[in-house]
Amino acid sequence: MKIAIPLSNGRVAELSDDCDRFTIVDVDLTENRILDSRRAGSDAEWPGRLAAWLAEQAVDLVIAVEVRPEMKTHLMESNIRIIVGAPNDSPHSVIKAYLAGGLDRPGL
Repeated sequence: MKIAIPLSNGRVAELSDDCDRFTIVDVDLTENRILDSRRAGSDAEWPGRLAAWLAEQAVDLVIAVEVRPEMKTHLMESNIRIIVGAPNDSPHSVIKAYLAGGLDRPGL
């Protein structure tokens, strides 16, 4: 599974149309471990394009502090699931919490 986390100052942030930095993490849900992690940037300038860019990155799930309503619609249209309410913490801490079951795991 591939998870995208929007970033601001190196911490988990709100996903909005002006978000351009992400940590993208590949995880193994069977073994609850991180396989790979990388930082990526997008030059998408509107919500539909950003959702398309995330889909091009093969993202399955976005974990964010918040996601604006218009962005939620575009993500759902791109078959990307969403978890909101993540703490404004490091991406690594949020992924570890997700793998430990500390965040909702929709559709699994």
